[in-house]
Amino acid sequence: MAPNIPKKIKKRDGRVVDFNIDRIAIAIYKAMEASGQPNRKIAKELAEGVVEALIKKHKRITDFVPTIEEIQDFAEEALIERGYA
Repeated sequence: MAPNIPKKIKKRDGRVVDFNIDRIAIAIYKAMEASGQPNRKIAKELAEGVVEALIKKHKRITDFVPTIEEIQDFAEEALIERGYA
């Protein structure tokens, strides 16, 4: 992953908390479970892809703070692309 990984994330209630890629992987895994096809390795790969997409989107901004909604959109897109609709 690129060095510009976010350090913080903005939650729906407006709080800004520490960024944790594992939380993204867990959310993706839960979505995969709901589709009947859970796979922790793929969930981790998709979470890394979400972070890469965030970095690419904000490449000109240092210390950007993504929102939960933004992360969720990228995660949904990644799941759909891999057939986990």
